[in-house]
Amino acid sequence: MSERTADRLTRRTVLAVTGASVGSALSQGQAAAAPAGDEGPIAVTVQMAVRFDLKQWDLLRDVFAAEVRVDYTGLVGGEPGAVAAADLVAGWRANLGHLAATQHLLGNQTARVEGARAAVTADFQATHRDGPLVGGRLYALGGRYDYRLVRTGRGWRIDAVTMTPVWEHGDRTVIGLPA
Repeated sequence: MSERTADRLTRRTVLAVTGASVGSALSQGQAAAAPAGDEGPIAVTVQMAVRFDLKQWDLLRDVFAAEVRVDYTGLVGGEPGAVAAADLVAGWRANLGHLAATQHLLGNQTARVEGARAAVTADFQATHRDGPLVGGRLYALGGRYDYRLVRTGRGWRIDAVTMTPVWEHGDRTVIGLPA
């Protein structure tokens, strides 16, 4: 295949995947994340990332049990603790909702299900941008998420999340941490 043919195919593929209707919906924040219903536990953890990145705060609340044990101490210090899901989401919205963009990518997910309980692990990369697309301030980090989930009458819900950072790059003040 010639370089020119490969280039046309690539452009055609990109246009097919990012057509105007999809692009317009995403740019307007109208992309509908799948409901957190009876998907498997890995899908629910992915919905947490997707809904956060799309700023779908009301839908984000639905991936959690009523109370969530949160441990981000590897990044922010302090002590892990339990918080009402509504308060967790409200805090994220208040402290990070102003960002121009976030992107949470999950990979290498594994799940262990035992009856109505599940444990999911995932490697992650999270990028946070404050300001314009070009020239904005960036903060990125990568590491591991460990989730615990419980099966409820509404499907799987996250009742604990531990974030363990492995690396970071950029301006920590973007997410409100000291430089």
